[in-house]
Amino acid sequence: MEALPAGVKVSNLSEYDGTGDPQEHLDKFYAKIDCYDLSDAAYCKVFRTTLSKRALAWFNQLPAGTISSLEQLTQRFLHHFSMNKRVPKTAAFLFTIRQRENR
Repeated sequence: MEALPAGVKVSNLSEYDGTGDPQEHLDKFYAKIDCYDLSDAAYCKVFRTTLSKRALAWFNQLPAGTISSLEQLTQRFLHHFSMNKRVPKTAAFLFTIRQRENR
C-alpha cells in the first residue's frame, strides 16, 4: 500500500467500531478527506486509520490484493456493516404505531 505524500496529515477523523451507521461514517470521512488530492491507495490507507474494534478486524482480514479502489473498499464496507444502517421512517410507518391501553 502506498504511503501518504509528505506533508499530508489528516486529523480529527472519527473512528468507526462496527456498531454505528456505516454510511454516516463514510459521509464524515469524505467530508474531511475531499480537500486532498490523493491516490485511491492513499485514501484506502487513511480510511483504515478511521476503523477500530470489529471494523478494524474486518479490514485486517481482507485478503491482500482483493481491493483495487476506494470505491470497491467502500462498497464492501457498506455491504459488510449494512445491518447497522439507519433506515429512515416513512409516513407509512406512522400507521403502524399503536397506543397501548391506559398509557
